[in-house]
Amino acid sequence: MFDSFASNSRFDFVGKWYDTATGRGKWIETEASTTASTWNEDDAGGGDYLITYVYQANGKYYDGSFRSETPVDFGTPFSVRYKPSNPKRNYLSGLHSGREPLVLIVVAAGFGVFWLILHMMSRGYY
Repeated sequence: MFDSFASNSRFDFVGKWYDTATGRGKWIETEASTTASTWNEDDAGGGDYLITYVYQANGKYYDGSFRSETPVDFGTPFSVRYKPSNPKRNYLSGLHSGREPLVLIVVAAGFGVFWLILHMMSRGYY
């Protein structure tokens, strides 16, 4: 399977943890192929490509999309995972969102605040 879209972020462990915690790690892997690579320009003169793709699950075809800094040739195969109970839900295998480190930071900060409140309560500040 082709997985050049996989993230090489130093935060990949967060994505893998997220996949395990949400059950996405148990989703079924299958091959998808690109159907289009369309340039989308933003207001600042930059932009990215909207890559659309199709994959088959349980004898039916489903589609999806993602954004990329580089174009992808029509028909290029790569791996996606889909949710067994709802094959429309999918994500690119090995690709983790840039938001996942933010989720980890927010969760850690929440635990930190919770611990601080408990600590202050045990000391009689509340």
